[in-house]
Amino acid sequence: TANVDGVPAHPAAVRAVERTAALLAELGHRVEEGAPVWDGAATGQALGQVMAAVTHAQIEERLAVLGRELRDDDLEPFTRVIHDRTAAMRGQDLVRALQTVVRIGREVAPFFDTHDVWLSPTLGVPVPELGRLDTSNPPSMYAHAASMTWFTSVFNVSGLPAASVPAGFDEAGLPVAIQLTGPLGSEARLLRMAAQLEEAAPWPRQAPWPPTTAG
Repeated sequence: TANVDGVPAHPAAVRAVERTAALLAELGHRVEEGAPVWDGAATGQALGQVMAAVTHAQIEERLAVLGRELRDDDLEPFTRVIHDRTAAMRGQDLVRALQTVVRIGREVAPFFDTHDVWLSPTLGVPVPELGRLDTSNPPSMYAHAASMTWFTSVFNVSGLPAASVPAGFDEAGLPVAIQLTGPLGSEARLLRMAAQLEEAAPWPRQAPWPPTTAG
């Protein structure tokens, strides 16, 4: 329930993991504390470079189909920043990022030699308020996006299967989720465990939408 740098997740996320761990134990699973180890900084950098390169390539491919140059109103500001910065990326930078992706997958994989599933928070922070991830404000996006992907980005990088499962609500009535992760090829196991959790503790049908207005 802490990230790879030892920073604890939000208390509501920690409680959700603890509740789920206790429920899994009641259902007959053997539960113990533990976590895979990986290079968090390298994960974020490599994932950012690879995703930026893919985004840039897709934009350029679409422009080629349209037969025109990029216009100022084609992209959201954050996507435009990614596109423009990636134009200067060298091929060897992308190769290094891909090599890092492979290395991180090898760092994480040994944990699953002795564990079938890893239980963690999905988000390590509370659900962000509207506007917190503001695509018109690239510095804000960079500042806040990293804290939201403590437990998820490594599996985007490593390619290991993961499932985000509803796990109740926090004190503000906002949803909290836990993440189940397994080794390569364990998708069926994760789906069975998620279904088992849903059957044992049915997901509440709270739907605070549309919002109400005072007066």
